[in-house]
Amino acid sequence: MTQSKAEVVNSLFSLELGDNDSAFICLGYSGVILRTKNMTIIIDPGKSLDESDISALKHVDLLFFTHNHWDHYNYDKALQIIEKTGSHVVADIISSEELSASVSPGMLTRADSGSFAAKYLVAGHEIVALRGIHVGPITQYLVDLGTIKVFHAGDSGYWKHTDISADIAFVPVGTARTCSPETALGMVVNVQPKLAVPIHGKKQEMKQFQVLMNKVLPDIDVIVPEKFELIRFTM
Repeated sequence: MTQSKAEVVNSLFSLELGDNDSAFICLGYSGVILRTKNMTIIIDPGKSLDESDISALKHVDLLFFTHNHWDHYNYDKALQIIEKTGSHVVADIISSEELSASVSPGMLTRADSGSFAAKYLVAGHEIVALRGIHVGPITQYLVDLGTIKVFHAGDSGYWKHTDISADIAFVPVGTARTCSPETALGMVVNVQPKLAVPIHGKKQEMKQFQVLMNKVLPDIDVIVPEKFELIRFTM
């Protein structure tokens, strides 16, 4: 019997994770919920979580938005997640401006990547906001969760950033004119993660990315996720 979305979310929060374990769910487009033993983050949920899914969320430490396009950010859904979980919000300039009317300043970080790369310390965790390429401004994120570093590119095109690395990289492969399997490959070459996860694309584009990775970077693991599939991994 297939689990509902809310049941998958509940399963994610029910997992017993060790020091080197992590688990995540891809929500569609670039949406991700990721847990480590001590931290939970959500990135770009857009409108993918309905009321029952949000009710299944437990404590969330950080809620990220890369930009304000509908498939990444929704004001009402963001407030519902914040109210349910008490999460600190890290958002791009436009999204953070709208959220500032409802979220206390102490719980909202305006991630300005206009300087190409900007560092923030949020709830004791280092976050780097990286400028991306898109239709309008977009912020990519490099997040240090203590046990792992996470790179998430939203649906940005490839823009080389120096001196960055991550353990897991969520890279967009399509359904935006800035994204492709080839640009996602460029990001992985740049970041050199241990695990690469294609997001924001059709299944065919994700498979194309996997083929490219097998040719160019065969030592880096690739997981092609299904929507609302619970994936657990160990670094």
